[in-house]
Amino acid sequence: MPEFETLDFSEGWKSLEREPGRQQLEERALPAYLSRQRWFGSKGTKIDRVELQSHFVLEGRGSSWLLAIFRAHLAANRSEDYFVPLAATWGSLPPAESSAASTEVIAGIRKGTQTGTLRDALANSPFIANLVRAAGDKTTLPGEGGALCFSPTSSWFPLNAEDEQNIRKLGAEQSNSSILIAKKMVLKAYRKLERGIQPELEMGRYLTDVANYRNTPPLLGSIEQFDSEQQPTALAVMQGFVPNQGDGWAFTLAHLKGIFDGFLKGHTAEGSNGVYAPLAERLGVRVAELHRAFAIESRDPAFQPEPITATDVDGWKRQIQSEAETTFGLLANSESMLPPEQHARVEAMLERRERILSLIAGFELPSASTIKKTRFHGDLHLGQVLVAGEDFYIIDFEGEPARPFAQRRTRHSPLRDVAGMLRSFDYAAWSALFEAGAGDPEKIKSLEEHALKWEQESAAAFMQGYKNTITGCSSCPADPETFAWLLNLFILEKALYEVRYELANRPSWLRIPVEGIMSLLAHG
Repeated sequence: MPEFETLDFSEGWKSLEREPGRQQLEERALPAYLSRQRWFGSKGTKIDRVELQSHFVLEGRGSSWLLAIFRAHLAANRSEDYFVPLAATWGSLPPAESSAASTEVIAGIRKGTQTGTLRDALANSPFIANLVRAAGDKTTLPGEGGALCFSPTSSWFPLNAEDEQNIRKLGAEQSNSSILIAKKMVLKAYRKLERGIQPELEMGRYLTDVANYRNTPPLLGSIEQFDSEQQPTALAVMQGFVPNQGDGWAFTLAHLKGIFDGFLKGHTAEGSNGVYAPLAERLGVRVAELHRAFAIESRDPAFQPEPITATDVDGWKRQIQSEAETTFGLLANSESMLPPEQHARVEAMLERRERILSLIAGFELPSASTIKKTRFHGDLHLGQVLVAGEDFYIIDFEGEPARPFAQRRTRHSPLRDVAGMLRSFDYAAWSALFEAGAGDPEKIKSLEEHALKWEQESAAAFMQGYKNTITGCSSCPADPETFAWLLNLFILEKALYEVRYELANRPSWLRIPVEGIMSLLAHG
């Protein structure tokens, strides 16, 4: 652990606005702190300095906190903005070996003979309770760089005193920080910030207040900074807590582990998917209901469905063709990085290059088409649903994190979500197969048939639920051939991305997307 800077705190938060406290914070304490955090986006990159961009003081019940936005200046004139609210606590530093010292403590502070620590306030329960109260009170905080606005939705409900004593962080931090409050609500704080309308917040408001879609945690409130031009930056959202058995990915892998363990012990395969297939069908229903919610006529121009045009389709095809060419280029030069058993699969796919490109080029929108493009989830897979009894709740409407907000907010065919879920079933089957096989090729081979059968049955059940529910929706092609063509186009797009990902990160898993593409060619 590094030695912490000690900052003068004799004038409270004002001490951090003035020298030398501000310089110590920006040039030494914060660069060291940010570089240790899992949610810091440019890990391994040197931070030249950190600049305090804007800050707002939140007062509450004898304490105060600083809601601060910092700009990390990196190499090559790059910069990234981060939300790091600050709490001042008095007493000794935590042990250097503790997780709190690494993830919470930013610096030491001194006020006369008192000593304490400057910490990330998201680990401070009274701070979280006051954020929630501020949302219910529609609080606005003036400050440098605009105003901070706390807003409730129609689903807002207040917490009681007992609830405020039951607050804890939820899971390991990744790009965001999530806090569970009394098993009633979840506060999700965005760490790396982007100016503009945050898709998850916008989607949450729409699904909660407009579409009344029940199978997503309701949006309860939000915290946004508005600059002098009224451009928003979302800092946090508050959502209703849904009691659950975990996400769909972990649930599915546990289910498959039980199936494969049974097969390895010589149990019969009959009825092995009898429990999961009805759940997959229910998931298809919930996804279709979501897509129907996005297809309703809306007075909000950001959600009003629009016709899919031939220009849209041509643009989609050009994009996927470009991605295909990039993928083939990477595959052609991949032999040195691949295990020998992968070479034949790669060669087989390269031999089908023209077939794949012609498949992409071959889709044409029927001349009399009235299919609509709408908003959609944008990053849908088994990890983006919660299993709640025998039902599912769809979560995380941020879209693909690597894309800017403007791209994540565009309308498209919601069949892209369907393609993502079908590819997720395939990945679940193979992931569980590799785990059960434990690197033993013979064991893996003995289970392949069962894995394939499970994937096919689960995908078929999902599609049955989806088609039965989406029929008649303006965003769904009524013609079965158009439906199949469009869905296959997006499955191919997803699998091509997976090829590039596995080449860069897990070459031994390359067979999953490659065999997915080969199967699509065989049946498409």
